[in-house]
Amino acid sequence: MMKPRISKVGAVKVNAMREAAIFHIGDSVGYNPRSNGFALDRLNPTFTEPENIFSNSIYRMPIPKPYITENVLMNKQDLSPSIRVGGIRIIAIGNASVFQIGSTKYIDTESRIKHVRLFD
Repeated sequence: MMKPRISKVGAVKVNAMREAAIFHIGDSVGYNPRSNGFALDRLNPTFTEPENIFSNSIYRMPIPKPYITENVLMNKQDLSPSIRVGGIRIIAIGNASVFQIGSTKYIDTESRIKHVRLFD
């Protein structure tokens, strides 16, 4: 198990955060944010009936996970009982993204966006 540490932050400025984005100061066990998006550009923006946009297979297909085929050994030493951050400026945190000052055990994020352009 990870050893918790104290996070000391001077200032953080975030201009924008998208759907399912996480901003966290401190320790956590894990994150699992998900985001589905659909962007439609039409030359003639006429909608005559509701569109079932999220029935598309890209939102249901499993995403293949990479398999680790070799042993990874890691040795880390925290020389300080705290994490110190002076100042951070972030323009944007994207869909299903994580910005964290602290420790976490696992992060598993997923963002699926289908962009359609119709010029008829």
